[in-house]
Amino acid sequence: MVAASPHSRRLIAETLRFLCQTLHMRGAMFYWIEPELETTNDTVIGLPDGLTERYRREMFRLDPLLAARLVRAGKRIADLECEALAVPAAGTGRYRAFLESYGVRGNMDFLFWTGAEPADRAFGGISLVRLEGDPPFPQDAAPLQALHRYVGFALGTHERVRRERLRGVLARGPRLTARECDICELIADGATNQDIADALTLTIATVKTYVRQIFDKMGADNRTALAARLAALQLD
Repeated sequence: MVAASPHSRRLIAETLRFLCQTLHMRGAMFYWIEPELETTNDTVIGLPDGLTERYRREMFRLDPLLAARLVRAGKRIADLECEALAVPAAGTGRYRAFLESYGVRGNMDFLFWTGAEPADRAFGGISLVRLEGDPPFPQDAAPLQALHRYVGFALGTHERVRRERLRGVLARGPRLTARECDICELIADGATNQDIADALTLTIATVKTYVRQIFDKMGADNRTALAARLAALQLD
């Protein structure tokens, strides 16, 4: 995966600080949601030492806010207190004890999606952690929904999010396959057929077949025209 630019690294950190300041929280974490619904931690601020490591090692399967569960339910905003009602009580009790041992008094997750269509997918989430002494989360849904929309819009400038959203557009409109989307991204970055073959472990003949199929679906005659169409889609 291409390393994030300095802008994108700053964007994630500044977004977490903004949410913490707005909600008067001290702890937050941004994570990516992979296509298979596994998560990858990106940036963490203000969380107690050892919490995320122990969570990954022992506790994540007991988490009522497990990303895979929330994604399958189509959630955008999820609060621990509400989601705990939908999972076995025994596991929830153990999970609460784990959080309390680190001074955690509440947890709310924002999930972000590539769009509002059924074919769109969740690409990332922010876990907001209420530590001892932090105020409760707002009970009114409206300010939380407004914050979610604002943050989702801001995250749209991250290059990974732009790629994710473009893949969704390509899958819905010209109906490119996942592999064709991979090749489109490489072509847009200036990759040659040999570069693509090396990157994706394909033969040159297979790459050429894919490229012809992509040109046909996108209505492009050459790489330059394809790159222009892809750039235009990202601006829409």
